[in-house]
Amino acid sequence: MLLTTDPARRADRMLAAARASRDAGELHAALRLLVVLEAGRLDERQAAEVERLRGLIASDQRREGDAARLLLSAARRLEPHEPGLARETYMESLVAATLAGDLGRPGGRREVAEAAHAAPPGPDPPRAVDVLLDALALRLTQGYAAAAPTLAQALELLLTMDCSTAEARRWLWMGGGRAGSIATELWDDESWYALAARQVQVARDTGALVQLRFAITHLALHHIVGGMLSTAARLIEEDGLIAEVTGPPPVAYSAMMLAAWQGREQQASELIEAVVQIATERDAGILAGFAACANAVLSNGLGHYDAARDAAWRVFERDHVGYGHLVVPELAEAAARTGDAALIQATLDLIQAGDVEPTSAAIATIAGVSSRALFQHFASLADLYAAAFDLAVIRAFDRHRPVDGAAPLANRIELLVSDRSELFEEWLPVWHFAERVRSVAPAVGLGVAQLRRLLREWLAAWFATELGNLDPAARDLVLDSLDVAFGLDSWMNMREQLRLSPIHASRTWRFTAEAIVLQALTVPTRPVAVA
Repeated sequence: MLLTTDPARRADRMLAAARASRDAGELHAALRLLVVLEAGRLDERQAAEVERLRGLIASDQRREGDAARLLLSAARRLEPHEPGLARETYMESLVAATLAGDLGRPGGRREVAEAAHAAPPGPDPPRAVDVLLDALALRLTQGYAAAAPTLAQALELLLTMDCSTAEARRWLWMGGGRAGSIATELWDDESWYALAARQVQVARDTGALVQLRFAITHLALHHIVGGMLSTAARLIEEDGLIAEVTGPPPVAYSAMMLAAWQGREQQASELIEAVVQIATERDAGILAGFAACANAVLSNGLGHYDAARDAAWRVFERDHVGYGHLVVPELAEAAARTGDAALIQATLDLIQAGDVEPTSAAIATIAGVSSRALFQHFASLADLYAAAFDLAVIRAFDRHRPVDGAAPLANRIELLVSDRSELFEEWLPVWHFAERVRSVAPAVGLGVAQLRRLLREWLAAWFATELGNLDPAARDLVLDSLDVAFGLDSWMNMREQLRLSPIHASRTWRFTAEAIVLQALTVPTRPVAVA
């Protein structure tokens, strides 16, 4: 390399060598080459590529905050010279920022997502990286509902992608693991396993040891959640053996989750504490969130439900990509079993019986405690109202039927109407309660907004196949129409204004909703009228 006389060619060859060293897990060798490069003369493109490679190495070293900053700067510098590589680098920056999770730099994840969303458009037809970038940027800037169709498209690309090229392997890795698996974000367990197993095989076949370490710990997590603990333990052991060769030492987050699942309190607690410390040192917010998930698992298993609830809620509020499948079951279990569960359940029982504003005396009587004891658990009735409403939302979310996107449209409409008519009939008294108390319990008002968002996100996932074929403006218009057609307000109108029985209302809704959906998905250029 040093014998090459042309400076530009020599720099490009050294960049290629540094990339090869990094791919082989020889991070120190790659960094030494970058130091030599930076001591010479580089043009703007080469300088941007050096910065990009430094960012990738920082990510390999799990310094995600530094990685996101370096990669975002490199992406912006690459735009005038290499638009395609710039989009790839935006994707890498977004993955790093997602892993950092705003722990050390509040708003950092949003800043990177907005920059990625505003990046120059990709080619037509789009590459895998272009769909992945658009999906993740949408998810972090506009929420799950707006991103669901693109997320589904990205998942399909990942599952069917030919991994014979280095580029394809890179984006298989990016979408399937490091950013929080697209499959887990869509709650698709089968696709999660398919991607995780494929990542491991590709990394083994190509000898990419750095990628293999991440891949086997990701696959281990799938096995832990699936109850295959001995298989997960073997993968965790393999990660330790590879770390002895490549360094750095493993971050024991899969071992931590395994210990939590097995209820090994002392070992799990020590690992949780160690991972939290590492996350703090590295500004790795998503790693801190994973530690909180493990804490919730351990605490639920040991019967420490208050601690489990608090840990799970911290993760839920952070809205980490791909974590819903881990945290929602723990949050639901903890909420149902906490020391104040009797009071929350008593409040919910009164609400479902038609009491739109339960008194402390009534709640205490149903729960079998004194009013004085009630206020030892809750600072105010408003807090208790909010907890009861949250429990109702969690239960509704937990019972949601998995979406089979491959099912015929008519079948999906039938199942959705069946699910929602049953759920909304149960929710009528809860809704009246929420409308009554939201002025005195602002958290209930926030819960109402969250519920509406979740219901809209479910619709986006249910019809992701059809919505994914539309341009963004038409997609939003159709989703608005679907939200009206399948909304709680529509059900309330039939039951309370038209005074239809539940059976009659369900039948009427089925025919009406089917017509609206078919019209919306075939003629998306104008709003759909709802009677």
